[in-house]
Amino acid sequence: MFGTPGEVIAKLRPYEALGIDGFLYCAGFGLPMQEQKRSLRLFIDEVMPAFAERREPARPRMTAAGSRDPDPWTGRGFVDDLRPEIMAVRPGAGTVPSRRRAGRLRQRR
Repeated sequence: MFGTPGEVIAKLRPYEALGIDGFLYCAGFGLPMQEQKRSLRLFIDEVMPAFAERREPARPRMTAAGSRDPDPWTGRGFVDDLRPEIMAVRPGAGTVPSRRRAGRLRQRR
């Protein structure tokens, strides 16, 4: 997640409203170590305090991964098989790679 501390707080608030009370912080992304440390310090000093006092008890523990796409399944509850819907959104998701691609992957090991 990128932005000023105020922008990051604003981006995290909707997740908090859904009951998500965890955030995986990562500052690598090719930044020099000094910039990574500065980013972490800003997060600790300016972003975390905005979430320190919970206004209501936490809901059951949930986590979320950053994504630009909204989750089309939010609020649906348990669904036995999402595969047909996933395939409609991302055809080919979860398929076995081609033999040529699989060979390249093995060569990298």
